Amino acid sequence: RPRPLCLRASSLTTRSGSSSWFLISESGKAMVIDYGYRLSSTASNYSRRYTRRAAFHSIEPLKRQFGIERIDVALISHFHDDHVCGIPYLQRHYNIECWALDDVAKVLAAPAQWNTPCLLQTPIRIDRKLSDGESFQWEGFDFQIVHYPGQTEFHSAVLAQVDGRRVLFSGDSSYPVKLQRPDDDSGGWVVNGIMRNSVTLKMHRKCADEFERLQPEFLCPGHGPCWD
Repeated sequence: RPRPLCLRASSLTTRSGSSSWFLISESGKAMVIDYGYRLSSTASNYSRRYTRRAAFHSIEPLKRQFGIERIDVALISHFHDDHVCGIPYLQRHYNIECWALDDVAKVLAAPAQWNTPCLLQTPIRIDRKLSDGESFQWEGFDFQIVHYPGQTEFHSAVLAQVDGRRVLFSGDSSYPVKLQRPDDDSGGWVVNGIMRNSVTLKMHRKCADEFERLQPEFLCPGHGPCWD
């Protein structure tokens, strides 16, 4: 059965700009959920393109430490460059497949056709397009992907069953309140929005409805650690 391992790549480096989550199967294959910048995208360095590189240096140590035979699939939550800039590298050097929600896939595959912030200029080949609410499996793990348009219209979240626990990979659309207000012990969560990403109130309601329906035990956001 699958090993109960869900590893955040940014735990291997103190200078990562977003969280890349790895699921490792008993066979030694790994799925990575998002794969973004090596450096933090702060206002002081974000405009310098040479600072915006993927966390390539973590891959080989990750494989050695956890016995990963190969990276098999990249599952992409949304199109923002700080979450996908390393995907073309993984495709070239590790021959991985890329899976994404159909609404996300159309932006990733043809970025030049879209006028929206935070696009990666390099088109990404999508090998499997998933639909809203679709259930699927990979290496003994069960998943459900949903349209989760909190930060941007073109966004998904993925619920995975990991060692019998319900783990939600929420990308940038939702975070615990405690991440922004450390003294808040209410256990609540917030939706993250960027107005220029065609955000509407209806989209936030969709996220709230899905969060309540999926009932995750753990929340793995696109930035920061896992929360329970």
